[in-house]
This record gives sequence, structure tokens and C-alpha cells, in this order.
Amino acid sequence: VATVDCGIGCPHGCRYCYARAKLVDRLGLVAPAAWSTFRLDEEAVRRQHPLYPGQVMFPAHHDIVPENLAACTAVLSSLLTAGNRVLVVSKPHLHCIETLCRELWRFREQLLFRFTITARDDGILSFWEPQAPGYDERRAALALAFGHGFATSVSVEPMLDGGDVVAMVQDLLPLVSHS
Repeated sequence: VATVDCGIGCPHGCRYCYARAKLVDRLGLVAPAAWSTFRLDEEAVRRQHPLYPGQVMFPAHHDIVPENLAACTAVLSSLLTAGNRVLVVSKPHLHCIETLCRELWRFREQLLFRFTITARDDGILSFWEPQAPGYDERRAALALAFGHGFATSVSVEPMLDGGDVVAMVQDLLPLVSHS
């Protein structure tokens, strides 16, 4: 029912990024060269979030990266403290997920992690998502969240290696509790 961010911009450099296409190319809110640098919205971090009437997605126009982890943790804490159910979408950095699992463990019944895992071949990933974590790190983050009792799901979009998708799903399925 809502999407929440704590800034804009992302260092992952994904060639297919919908947020970049929207905010840079279509709306002109960010210069193309500036997109790779996350810009924090201090007001969004300080905001006391209301209880929304359904699931909230976080984030939508950036990812959770080491540089914005504290801000993301603060916003997620505010959303969850208000009683919201939150869908966290990320190309996960293992360190970030370790921190979120530790800091948000008491809210695990309200939180669903959805990790974008588009291929197992790091050569393909490094072309399409040049600065994002590789497959092994994303799989490890999924295993960590699953092992800590969080609901887990995977988004395979865009599917970057159609010839391997069945094997990849079989590899990930034991770590998925939701979808």
C-alpha cells in the first residue's frame, strides 16, 4: 500500500534499473553522473511512520548498502515499531543483512525479505549489475535471514540467465519460506 525510501541513488550500477530510468531519465530529478551516489533524505530518516493499512515496501528508489545501512535500519525500525508489515527488497550485501537480522529480530514476524537474485553466473551479473554483490553473497544473505527465522522470498527479475533458472531456483528453494 506504500513505498518508503530514505534517499535516492544507488552504487550498484544496474543497467536495467527502473528507479534510475524514472528519476534520472524520465523525471530529471537526478543528474546521470550523480545517480551512483546515494543521497540521504534526513527528514525521511527522522519521520515517525504511521500504521499503513497493508504491506509497505522498503526501499523503492535505492538499495540497502553499507553507506546507508544506519539510515535504512532507522527507517525500518520506525515502520516496524508502528506495527507495519514490511517487504524489504534488496540485492543483499551480507554485512547489511547480518545487521538488519540482529537489529530487527524482534520484528521478524512483521518483516519479509525479498532478495533480487537474477543469475548464478557472476560474469553475467558483473555485466548487468556491475557493483552489486555476486551470487554467493546474495545466497549467503538469503541463508542467513532464513536461518534467523525471517520470512524469505526471491525475485528473479529480470531473469538474466534463462538457461540456468531452473537449477538456480532448485539451489535457492530450500532457503525460501514465502515465494
